[in-house]
Amino acid sequence: MGEQKIRVCMVGAGGFGHRHARVWAENGNVEFLAVCGRTQARTKARADEFGVRAYTDAAEMIDREKPDLIDVVTQEKDQYDAITPILNKGGIRAVFTEKPLGTGIDQAYRMIKLAQEKGIDFGVNFNRRYAMPYQYVDKWIREGTIGDLSYITLKFSHDPYDPPCEIDPYRWFFNVYPHGFDMLSHFAGEIRSISAFFAKPANHFYFKRFTVNFLFKNGCVANLIGGGEGKWRHQSEYLEAGGTKGQAVAVNVTESAILRLHDEDLEQVWRPAIAEGPGLDFFEESVRNHLNRIAECMASGLPLPVNASNALYAQIVMQAARKSHEAGGAPVDIEEFIDNLGYPDMRTLLSR
Repeated sequence: MGEQKIRVCMVGAGGFGHRHARVWAENGNVEFLAVCGRTQARTKARADEFGVRAYTDAAEMIDREKPDLIDVVTQEKDQYDAITPILNKGGIRAVFTEKPLGTGIDQAYRMIKLAQEKGIDFGVNFNRRYAMPYQYVDKWIREGTIGDLSYITLKFSHDPYDPPCEIDPYRWFFNVYPHGFDMLSHFAGEIRSISAFFAKPANHFYFKRFTVNFLFKNGCVANLIGGGEGKWRHQSEYLEAGGTKGQAVAVNVTESAILRLHDEDLEQVWRPAIAEGPGLDFFEESVRNHLNRIAECMASGLPLPVNASNALYAQIVMQAARKSHEAGGAPVDIEEFIDNLGYPDMRTLLSR
């Protein structure tokens, strides 16, 4: 008799939700059951596409479908109102959602705290952790291949994109850049202090030019630089991690990984085959890898691989970067910043 499949329902019938739905539907270890959305016609169309049931009420979906996991794929402005009732309802093993987690520290904190109180595993989609070049860099760092970590530089430059509602000039930063902050802390650990400068293009509402400097507790330094005026085809993302024995490089998320060792004349290059390898669609493949890993973890009784506390930490550090920018680039001590937020159990939530 085969292993019991993981029962999955989704909340959200938008574009990113379609990507998630396709992965769940194709995973042989998953029983994809239903989609819940706000609009009946759109939700039914999505459900019909994948041969699952449609709902407009998440509580009803939970009662009828009895899922193990609910995957919530909405805009950050809608996350808190979508996820909080699901956590309060209970009766599920896990909730998974996209980054960023809510619209600020308080929403992220409240969702994580509620999930902990309800005993529900809570994960977030930092999918770059599951892009193959970044996984090679992670391996070369953790195995000591490049020695003690000295520095990381990450260029993060995206196609122009403007959120439709001009309410908060920092929204573009908080919507796009959690990936960069997460990758740096994933590779180098806890941050001691941070300083930042932001700028706007001429006659532009949003901050879209950023340089952020990091000092980590392990003595590593890092820089995150970029903005929203690039092109994906022009090497828009480049990470270089330097150590005492060499360098590890990830190019354009899925394009290539490079290992350069100080005592070797040649560099080692990993590059996917165009037809047979992971391909060059960074979002599709990295999300697929992450969601498939979630199914494996749940089938084995393991926690979700990327806990939502990582998204809360990214929110905190990004707010500290904003504070630094508004203070003219003055360094911000991260531990002091956390203490001054006024949440007595914040460190406990972040330690997961």
